[in-house]
Amino acid sequence: MKLPSLYSLLFCLVITGLAQADTLAPERAHQITTMEVVRKLQTRHLAQKSIDDQLSQELLLHYLDRLDSSRQTFLQKDVDALQKKYATALDGALKRGDIQPGFEIFNLYRERSIKQLETTIASMEKIIKSFDYSKDETILVDRSKAAWPGTEAEAEQIARQRLKASALGLKLAGKEQKDIIELLLKRYQNQLDRLQKIRSDDVYQMYMNAFTELYDPHTNYMSPASSDNFDISMSLKLEGIGAMLRSHDEHTQVVRLIHAGPADKQGELKPMDKIVGVAQGKGEMVDVVGWRLDEVVDLI
Repeated sequence: MKLPSLYSLLFCLVITGLAQADTLAPERAHQITTMEVVRKLQTRHLAQKSIDDQLSQELLLHYLDRLDSSRQTFLQKDVDALQKKYATALDGALKRGDIQPGFEIFNLYRERSIKQLETTIASMEKIIKSFDYSKDETILVDRSKAAWPGTEAEAEQIARQRLKASALGLKLAGKEQKDIIELLLKRYQNQLDRLQKIRSDDVYQMYMNAFTELYDPHTNYMSPASSDNFDISMSLKLEGIGAMLRSHDEHTQVVRLIHAGPADKQGELKPMDKIVGVAQGKGEMVDVVGWRLDEVVDLI
């Protein structure tokens, strides 16, 4: 555990083959760690926040936004049910080291996400071939303040719009339809594979960061694997491109460039750029949309 750290190593997902996603549950070590995190935040953090019903409400909303920032997976009825059950219960659970609510919420999110991805993948070729790009349509790019979908049909419509926007972007980049279908199938399949291989430590890290970030944006919990990666990145023992990166939605985003580093000297990479692919020289471009941050860094 490192409190605080400079930046949260937001994880996305792990790449591997298809497997049935099991219901994830907290481990005994998570309970012990949670009680220690709560103790340190209450006794050592400058913010001096009370762990009470107000914090419980803030934590629930922040965690939902962390999981579903595009507001296309949870339905309004899901949010209402979770509010009724947990709005004033998470503070007491944290003090007891009980983080089962965080896992219950995540399992619901993953179940819905997997269903959406499987449905899209199964009919993607047909859907993309049916797109009419001359039709006057709009898409809300930033849905962080939008309402949660009221029905599954609304959620499916949002997913269709996002797929159409991705396909249109590739079309404008000069891709042929068969290449667009192949690339997006691979991209969505990668997302599905990662969702099905998420570990308990990953879920725990997300939930604890939703909690610690209520104190300030740079107070984070790191899982053992994330901590090791952070130590490597700060040790100056490895050469990189000289850019600080973060995960944002499905993309790896450039936060800032290291002064006089390779990327800074080369001049093309800029803060807020999104890394969508990585290649060596004229080699094949590897699509990295939806990859977890440490995997993208390793590939770079």
